[in-house]
Amino acid sequence: VKNWFSIADKIRRTVSLYNQFKSKNYKYYDAAFLSLSQAAEALHRRTCDDTPMAKSEYTKKVKEIIERAGESHREFLERKLSSGNEYSFRLRIELMLKVCWSEEKIEQEKNRITKIINARNFLTHYPKSKERHFYKSFNVESGEYVSLLENIIISYILFLISNDKEWVIAIMNRRSQFTYTAF
Repeated sequence: VKNWFSIADKIRRTVSLYNQFKSKNYKYYDAAFLSLSQAAEALHRRTCDDTPMAKSEYTKKVKEIIERAGESHREFLERKLSSGNEYSFRLRIELMLKVCWSEEKIEQEKNRITKIINARNFLTHYPKSKERHFYKSFNVESGEYVSLLENIIISYILFLISNDKEWVIAIMNRRSQFTYTAF
C-alpha cells in the first residue's frame, strides 16, 4: 500500500487513460490504441528518472554541437535538442517489458513491438498516402496491439507497486488465462 501512495500522483494520468479505455467510450479502435499508447508512454516517462545519456554528458554534447554549428543555428538547435535526451517510445516499451520478459523474449517479439511502434507513429503523424495499406493490417491486428499495451501497463504498475518480478509474472500468467495469452 505504501508503494501505491508513493506512485499514485505520478501515474494518475495513465490510470485515467486506462480507465477511459476500460469504460469502452471509444467509438473507434484506433482511438483506444492511441490512448493506451499515450498511457504507456506517460507511465514510463513519469516513473523513470533515467535518461539515455547522463545529463551532464548530454549537455556537453549539445554545447559542442551548437558551438560547431555556429551562432546562427543556436536558437534552432537549442529548441530541437532540448528534449533529445528522452527515451523513444520503442525503448520505453522495451524497458517496461523487461519487467516480465527476458531479453530473448523481447527479441522474439521485436516484430510485434515494431508493428505497435509503427501503428502509433502512423496514427500520430498520419502520412495520408499510406492510409489504405495501414488500415488493412491495423484492422486485423489492432486487438492484439491493444491487448499487449494493456498488459504492459498493468504489469509495469504491478511492478512499481511490488518491486517483485516473480509476483508480477505470476499475476500476469493468471490474468492471461482470461485475456491476451501470449504475455
